[in-house]
Formats: sequence, structure tokens, C-alpha cells
Amino acid sequence: MKIAYIIATLGAAFVFNACKKDLGNYDYSTVNIAAIDTAGIGGARYVERYGMLDINPKITYEGGNMTALKYKWIMYPLTTGSTAPTKPARTLSEQLHLTAPVTETVGEYRLELIVTDTVNQLKSNMIFTVVVSVGIEYGVMVLHGTADSSDVDFLITADAVPLSGISPRRLRGLYAASTGAKLPGVPRFVAQERRTGSTQNWIMLGSDKHISRVSGSDFSLLREDKSFYRRSDAVVAPETFMFLNNSYSALINAGKLHVYTTTYEVDALFSAPVPGDYELAPYLANASASGMVAVVYDKERPLHSPCFGSWQYDRFQSTDRRR
Repeated sequence: MKIAYIIATLGAAFVFNACKKDLGNYDYSTVNIAAIDTAGIGGARYVERYGMLDINPKITYEGGNMTALKYKWIMYPLTTGSTAPTKPARTLSEQLHLTAPVTETVGEYRLELIVTDTVNQLKSNMIFTVVVSVGIEYGVMVLHGTADSSDVDFLITADAVPLSGISPRRLRGLYAASTGAKLPGVPRFVAQERRTGSTQNWIMLGSDKHISRVSGSDFSLLREDKSFYRRSDAVVAPETFMFLNNSYSALINAGKLHVYTTTYEVDALFSAPVPGDYELAPYLANASASGMVAVVYDKERPLHSPCFGSWQYDRFQSTDRRR
């Protein structure tokens, strides 16, 4: 009975304590959060890949410390239902005024601005719709660089693109925007491989020590350096490249000629160079004769123009071009 008495006493104490009236007199105050004013700038954004996003919202913070605010702009792909995102979110900026290139691939995204008070950790946010489209269908691609790095700009002008509604613009630094770094080495060539009625739509870029292939649709990286060559002992020393009018692709690499012809990217690889005693200058031209693939200039025999015939894969066919 003693044990039961103790338990009952404790239970009664808890009941009376829970029912005790709170006689405290407290002061309450409203804590404001930063408000994001998107008047006139809150609609969907339609941008071309590698174009610039420029959004400068206004922030009001009644009773708060504006200097205590920090900002973060995050881009993430749109997902529907229970589908997991296939691409990671990316932080574009930590400044209120967003000016950042769009490197995301073609598709629909959500852009979120998060404003945080670093003192009380209260947050506010705003979400924008961003639709990324292809931006390099028409224009002029320019390879430029210095002694140690190269990059590509894309120019769109009314003269280069004789279509109505074209607004002149310049997309800068496409290679660095796509891959995260410039093309290493002295610039050598930029060329397009495109065949109608097929999936062949690539852009070849080369410097004195690097070669890359990117998509002609959105400039995403497809292949680079050693992955171009079927032989593991190949030396990466590209000098010039050309997509010929007979649908052959020709590369002069370390003074030797390499060719392939295919519409499949996974098979567009260079085998061993065309054999022979020759050293080519970095020049290529379309052949006019039907039995030849390309015209090249042999520095070993400067009075001749050696030609590689499409019917001869084992040697050069030299044609005298003396003047």
C-alpha cells in the first residue's frame, strides 16, 4: 500500500501542476522577413544556352538590417511527379544582382533566389521559370586565343544571318562555359561536320596540343584528345582539319594525314595515318578530281602536291603541280 500511495501522490502533483494558470505578462513583437520585390521582372525567362541571365530584384526589409542579408541564386531542372532529378542543382551567384551565363542544356528549369538574414537565420525566397533553348543554329563561330589557351565566340548579325527578326548578339567563351576551362594551347582550327538526313552535326576544335569535338546543337563536349584515335600510341598534335565536300573528314596531325567517313559519332575515329614518306604542311583543300579525297601539300616534295585517292588507302597519289 505504501508504494501505491506514493504513485498516486506523484500523479496528483503532475495533474495540479499541469492545470496551473500561467499568470505571466509577456511582450510579443512581430519579426519581419526580407521581401523580394519582383515587379516587372517576375515572369518566365526564355534564354539561349550560353546566353546571360540578368535579374536585379529589389529587397525591402522593414525593421531589419539590410547589411545582414546574404543571397544565393540556384538553378535546378524541372521535375514532375516522383521522378528524381537527373542533373544536380547549380549555384549561379551569391550576389543580389544576378548576371551569369546559362550553361545548362536545353530544357525547362527553376531558378530560385534565397535571401537569408544571417543574424536570425530567417529566409525568404522567390522562384522563376527558365526555359533554355538552342542558340547556335545560325551565325559565325570564331576561334581565338593566346599562346597558352583558346576559346570560341559565336556571332549573330543581320549580315551573317539574312533572316527576319534576327537581333545581333555575341555569345562569348562557349568552350569554357561548356567544359569549365578554355581549350589549352595555341588556336589552330574550328570546323563543322554536318550532313543532312543524319545525326552528324558536330564541331571540331583544335589547338597545337588539344583536339575536341562538341555538339553542333548545344556545344556540349562529345570527345577529346586520345579518344579520337584508335591506336593508343597516337600523338595528339593536330594542325588542321576539314570536312570535305565528298563527306570525308580529314585531319593533319603531326605532319600525317588521317581520314574517316561516317555519320556515327562513336565510329568517327582516326585510325593509323596514311602511310608514306611525307611531311604535310597544315593546309587542306577539296579535291576536284573524282578519284581523290583531299589535296595536301608535302613539305618533303614542295614542287608536287601529293593527293590521297579515295580508291587508294595505302599510299599517296602524287600529282605534279609545277609552275
